[in-house]
Amino acid sequence: ACGNQSSDGKNATAGESGSSTGENAGYVYVPEYFQMETDENTHMSSTVLQKEKLYYSVYSYNEETGESTRGFKSRAYDSMDTEESLNIAFEGREGYDNSMGDFFFDSEGNMYVTWYSYPVYVEGEDYNYDDNTTYLTKYDSAMNQIWAQDIGEVLTDENSYIQKAVIGKDGKIYASSGSVIFVFNGEGIYEKT
Repeated sequence: ACGNQSSDGKNATAGESGSSTGENAGYVYVPEYFQMETDENTHMSSTVLQKEKLYYSVYSYNEETGESTRGFKSRAYDSMDTEESLNIAFEGREGYDNSMGDFFFDSEGNMYVTWYSYPVYVEGEDYNYDDNTTYLTKYDSAMNQIWAQDIGEVLTDENSYIQKAVIGKDGKIYASSGSVIFVFNGEGIYEKT
């Protein structure tokens, strides 16, 4: 709801005498919101608005089994109470853990996801940080994987995590990591930094 703010800082009803004129007049916007319910072990992140849906990544941990799951879900704007799971598969490297990073869509509804692949931690053994890598993947609107590119060799130790990525009108993918922007063509092939 929008409302005028009077000079004494209190919200005034629109049209109220003296409340919307003068140097101290302003507007306060209070957006409507929807509280998405999750259990205490489920966390949502990386939200993207695409056409008629809100997409987001989820991570949950089962304390009883010690297992964690990651995935993507969506909700239609007109019925936020109905949650859909997206069946996105990423094979990655056998014997490695894979976690999702950022995701985004192109104008045709294709989804792009960054994935991180790293060795499974084994207690008591030295962890090999040099064996981590990052993938950039593309899925069609039915969530079938089109391609996966290992972009780990392009990234550096200081810039090894993609914080945000987008696709430009030119069809190129722009991915930020630290203070660096990496540019990839529409097939996920590195072009420049």
